[in-house]
Amino acid sequence: MDKSQLETLLAALDRWTLFFTFLVAAGVTGEFVVHFRYSRASGKLIQLQHEDEQKLRAEVTRLGTASAEANQIAAQANERAKELEVQAEELRRENLELQRKINPRFLTTSEQQTIFNAINTFPGHSIILTRLGDGEAGPYGDSIIAIFQKAGWAVQVNQVGMYTPPPYGIICRVSAHPDAAATGVIAAFTKAKIDITVQHVAAAPSDSWIDMLVGLKPVK
Repeated sequence: MDKSQLETLLAALDRWTLFFTFLVAAGVTGEFVVHFRYSRASGKLIQLQHEDEQKLRAEVTRLGTASAEANQIAAQANERAKELEVQAEELRRENLELQRKINPRFLTTSEQQTIFNAINTFPGHSIILTRLGDGEAGPYGDSIIAIFQKAGWAVQVNQVGMYTPPPYGIICRVSAHPDAAATGVIAAFTKAKIDITVQHVAAAPSDSWIDMLVGLKPVK
């Protein structure tokens, strides 16, 4: 190649060098722009995710507080309900005591069941039960007799018009060494919280002997 051809080639190569240098510069500039926008978008996304996380934590905290408050309210309501139940039970007890003082004696369903459960294990055992011909003591004695009969005891009922001096309350006479059934009868009335006077008779015919008298209503 002569001198003019070489100069033409070098000029062409300079133009291509300049062109590719421009392409490299444009590529670097484009990469910078894309990286810049990517960084901004990524930062914005991270910020939004952080805000959403904070909102979620705040909501969880709020729900936890609301749940704790609801549990506290429920606990207070349960406690109040228990207090009212205790008060109602106390009023029922006071009302029952008032009825017992004013009205003729009677056995509640609970008392009947308590006595029955205690003596039900001795079916066929004998008991002498004296019933007064009094308008209040007689029916009360009948209710006691009915429990022993229901439990399968051999009940000997003595009808007595009146004693002088008149006896009061329930009097249960047993031997000095009562058997299990006699002891069970005493325990039954005690467990039912019914006042009973126990008299141990040394001259009792046997340890199985039980003589119960339902006297007049005690004056309290």
